[in-house]
Amino acid sequence: MPKSMKMRQFVPFFLALFSTALSKSLINYKGGQPVSILGTPQLEGQELGDKISDNTANVFIKLGEHPNGVPALWFHRDASFRRAEVKGAGDYLPDKTYVINYEFMLGSSYNKLAIFQWKKADKAALPVQNVPLNLQFVDDSLSLGYTAPGRGYAHIWTAKNTFELNKSHHIMLRFDTFSSHSNTLQMEIDGEEVFKQSGLDLWTGDTYPKFGIYRGEEAGDPSPDSAHTFDLWVYAVTVEQL
Repeated sequence: MPKSMKMRQFVPFFLALFSTALSKSLINYKGGQPVSILGTPQLEGQELGDKISDNTANVFIKLGEHPNGVPALWFHRDASFRRAEVKGAGDYLPDKTYVINYEFMLGSSYNKLAIFQWKKADKAALPVQNVPLNLQFVDDSLSLGYTAPGRGYAHIWTAKNTFELNKSHHIMLRFDTFSSHSNTLQMEIDGEEVFKQSGLDLWTGDTYPKFGIYRGEEAGDPSPDSAHTFDLWVYAVTVEQL
């Protein structure tokens, strides 16, 4: 084999090794493992700050199996409960790129139910940006929400189709936190790219991922309690820092 051809084959292999060496795994969770590998559980009643320290029959995060028998981390909330989320493990930094893979099954949905948040730790810190990014429902469709610093929340992408419940889905998010304040976000759902946009601002202070079920609770809504009862089964989560 000519020497030049050998070099062409070696260079991509070297670059792949170099990229792997620079990456850092912050989360590598598989269903059936303790919740602590994913992060810190957070349970809450209907009012913001109404924290619940332990699992109850009405709101919990625990090891379990979906009826299909696949090991999972089971998130459950009855009507009038606000939060069953896990704050992702690891330290998150500016001037990095993050790749998040999230595999789950959702039993039911409701308007404004969020299943993922990229959350700023101090929501009052200037510039104000409480939730730079989240995945939230608009009626029966999944939406990508964004909050620009000092501005209101807006939907920057909404699926055209109704989200398929009781089916395993894989969402991939890739974004950077470079201090240029012109970050790029890419999202794939079940292997298909559905969104890519630059010019976003995804880091204005300590920020971290949250997985689970938030909002969409009953709060004077005339719908029956069953409409606000949610179950989410998480099969796998990985977070890579590049």
